[in-house]
Amino acid sequence: MSSFHHLRAPRRALRLAAVGAVVALLSWSPRLAAQEIVFAIEHPQGGHDLLAVDETTLSLRVLQPWVELLPVKLAGYGTRDRLRLDRPRLLDADGAAPHVKLPSLGSLYRYRSKAGGATRLGLSRADGGLAVLGSLADQGGVPALGEWVTIDPTGRWALLTTDVTAGGDVLLLDLQSESPWINLTSLMPPLAVDGESLRLAGSRAWFTAGGSLYRVRLDQTLDAERVGLPLQPGDVLVPETAVSADGRFLAVVLDNPATGDAALVSVPPDGNGVLLSATRGAYDPPSYDSPIGPLLAVSPDGTRIAFRQRIAGSRELFVQRSLPSAPSKQVTEDAVFTDTIDNVGVVGFTNDGLLVFAAGEGVPTGPNAHIEGADIFLMDTTGPAGSTPVNVTNTSGFPSAPFDDYGTLDIRGVTVDPLNERLLLDVDPTNGDHALVLVTLTGPTAGHTEILSRLAAPPMLAPAGDAVLALSRSTAPGSFDYTATLVPAGTGAPVTLAGVDGTGLDFVRFAADRAGVHAAFVASFGTGVELPGMVDVSNPALAPLWSTTMSVSPALAFTPSGRLAVGLGFPGGPYIHVGFDGPGTGVVYPLHPNRGFALDN
Repeated sequence: MSSFHHLRAPRRALRLAAVGAVVALLSWSPRLAAQEIVFAIEHPQGGHDLLAVDETTLSLRVLQPWVELLPVKLAGYGTRDRLRLDRPRLLDADGAAPHVKLPSLGSLYRYRSKAGGATRLGLSRADGGLAVLGSLADQGGVPALGEWVTIDPTGRWALLTTDVTAGGDVLLLDLQSESPWINLTSLMPPLAVDGESLRLAGSRAWFTAGGSLYRVRLDQTLDAERVGLPLQPGDVLVPETAVSADGRFLAVVLDNPATGDAALVSVPPDGNGVLLSATRGAYDPPSYDSPIGPLLAVSPDGTRIAFRQRIAGSRELFVQRSLPSAPSKQVTEDAVFTDTIDNVGVVGFTNDGLLVFAAGEGVPTGPNAHIEGADIFLMDTTGPAGSTPVNVTNTSGFPSAPFDDYGTLDIRGVTVDPLNERLLLDVDPTNGDHALVLVTLTGPTAGHTEILSRLAAPPMLAPAGDAVLALSRSTAPGSFDYTATLVPAGTGAPVTLAGVDGTGLDFVRFAADRAGVHAAFVASFGTGVELPGMVDVSNPALAPLWSTTMSVSPALAFTPSGRLAVGLGFPGGPYIHVGFDGPGTGVVYPLHPNRGFALDN
């Protein structure tokens, strides 16, 4: 199925000169459009130089000498959204080049000049080149622009902060026009803004600072205003909030460490916050980084809020109108779930507004949170008060209430597919192995299918257009060590693209292009013994791009014209930088051999 079949590691590494000779043999494949690739190449004194290479002429120019790439964090989006095409995604968060990939415009990088002392936000454009969206002088060696950023659901607008030493402001950016940013807090004294609180959607921007909530009614003014909240003595505003897709409604938690309880508050597009329940309790914030998050969600139209509350040691799910006119409804009430539910999670809404959640047992919080004995449920919360959940996965044997038996799924992680129509569940079916379960939430095919089983670890996932590409490692006897599987959109069955065997083989990096045509990976036999490969989705095949192992640069990037840009050389560099069109075909970029990588676009 693949030329990787039974591949083995070589006994010795190539010298850099040999690498150069091999790479120079790549066949030339010209590009017609003038598009620039941006590279970050290591500077002799540390940091990087940002350089641009024209893909047609292979001419080289310096964009920004001697910069430091800085961490960046994306506020308001969970790990479950990492495949969605209509949402921004945080990539390489712990790697060499953390960035936010936008739905269509490109990728955002945060960096600062090592010589001039200014922090910049750069857009590596989808069609090539680098735009400096804003630059702000650092004060006292502290990066002037904060590490947190949020993007509205359209991918056009960004919200970011400045450090208190640089003004303590909240800035609004038009990523499409690349026009200068707008200061939304220019009329206020410097604010210590909680970066993770940034929210932006529709005509509203939200953030917290110093224990207060602020709102900007962008359809009326460009100045932030403080929002009144029903605080009691000792209440602390939790910065992580949930917002509706249209931005009009916000759900916040007021925690009180002294009393050990909390209040849940709904904030309308205008006016002050209102209590969702007169009774204080133990409420969870959204917990976007939880393996079973979110735990607090607002419907797309902002009319309903679903929340998790701890009651007598159990986690229960409730739903309430954003402007409460009646008591909240307990979704996991005893009459429906007969002594089978102690934990809920994966709370959200489908594209058509149905409430979706997972319910079962297990660990409710922390990095090892999971839901065992679980099922996935859907519920129409717009209908009569007596509406009940529908069991989609039905592993308990009960498609309709009452649910008086445990399911069999042990949910360890959740990812939404690129179109927000299905859930990809990382489950532990045999107390140690992993499996990938596909849950369809809409239409006549609603239900679940185990598409990959007996896995050594959760599969690596990447969007391939509106499909999903999975690289998985099997523990099943007689199976390939690694398998590339395409999970198409709609009702199509998963397709095995290729199987790979290799002693000591591991796949360590994975990326996909914007067009959904190709994905790239790095196959590793150990430190410095690696090989880049590519998956062709349109003509299903998986193949190595070169026949000799060497070290591969720490970041993979597809260029604006669709080439895969990688560095090849010694472990840790220096690298010769190459653009692959396919196996053995491409160009060598005119960069001096050095450590570095191409930026994503």
